Amino acid sequence: MSADPSTPQPQPEAGAPPALPSRPARAAYWTLGIACTALGAVGIVVPGLPTTPFLLLAGFAFSRSSPRLHAWLLSNRIFGPVIRQWHEDKSLPPGSKRRGLIVIVLTFAVSIAVLNVWPLRAMLLVIGACVFTFVARLSERRL
Repeated sequence: MSADPSTPQPQPEAGAPPALPSRPARAAYWTLGIACTALGAVGIVVPGLPTTPFLLLAGFAFSRSSPRLHAWLLSNRIFGPVIRQWHEDKSLPPGSKRRGLIVIVLTFAVSIAVLNVWPLRAMLLVIGACVFTFVARLSERRL
């Protein structure tokens, strides 16, 4: 039996956290969050590997899978400031935009050069252009 469309549906309270997705989706988001947190941690010490995008993606994934891990990430003394700043003004730390754009260009250029399949090269070119454009349009925080 389906619900009567004219009957008003209950609305979540203002300020209430969004409902978590299904169990398989939460598991996928949790796995993505763990992987991105690990890559972000490695990016702190490995030159050329960006940290900020991985931490932002981890924050997004944990917000959809684990309120406890999301809270941990936000309160972490190393990872938290980057994510909190993004939530506040959608800006990147100084210098990270330029480094990120360089890494995007180099990564996609090498990937395109290595592939011998033209449709895949074209697909990578389009994806790389979209990612580059997205990052290029982000503002950079002034100190």
